[in-house]
Amino acid sequence: QQQSAPGLSPAVASEVGDRGGRFLDCAQVCSTLVTLNLYDLSSSWTGLNNVLDTTFAAGAFHTGVVVFGREYYYSGMVADGGAGQRSVSGVYWHEPGEHEVHQFRQSIELGHTSLTPREAQQQMLELSSEWSAPGYHILRRNCVHFAVALCDRLGVGPVPARVQKLSETGAAIADSIAAAANSLQQNLSSFGVGAASVAGGVRSSVDRVAATVGPMSQSISSSSKTTNGGLVDDLFDRQPIATPG
Repeated sequence: QQQSAPGLSPAVASEVGDRGGRFLDCAQVCSTLVTLNLYDLSSSWTGLNNVLDTTFAAGAFHTGVVVFGREYYYSGMVADGGAGQRSVSGVYWHEPGEHEVHQFRQSIELGHTSLTPREAQQQMLELSSEWSAPGYHILRRNCVHFAVALCDRLGVGPVPARVQKLSETGAAIADSIAAAANSLQQNLSSFGVGAASVAGGVRSSVDRVAATVGPMSQSISSSSKTTNGGLVDDLFDRQPIATPG
């Protein structure tokens, strides 16, 4: 027989559910407060982030959003989806503040959501479908971008600019380099075959650098898999979205 959760009404308890016969603390489950957890990528990044945060109001952070007692985040990690399939979802959860790889830095309160636990669950399932692991990009679609999207769904925020700044700056620099390479190729091409060959080489070099971002994103983000959580699809008992075949 399912035990009752102290301080929870049966309706809320049925929405939240229990974990191994043990409910989350009522203070966590009942609270509509949404918090953003920031992590240094590892303890070796703490000193650098301190400098970046103090000097430039930026940092290389992993982020997770806490709502109704669980922390949600986005990763490029491709996980087993059951029945020999590979789930393409990159949305995971774990216990708040207990990431096993990244170093916890701070929590930032973002306001209270007006959603019920069941409504929040539906939003998570929709995001799980939209944010695939193969779509992860270290500059343009990472855990920070997911946190912004989730907070928007929850009606809270905004995510502080300093959390988003490094990704935005990196993406802008990458775009500028690509634009400069395109312009160089167009200008030099008018001077003949030799110059066009040089310009094409520059463009190819830029393309090769860009092509490494995807695999690098997967490598970095794969470290965010934890054993005290898992896929959102599994958490809410939905058949995982899987790759064909």
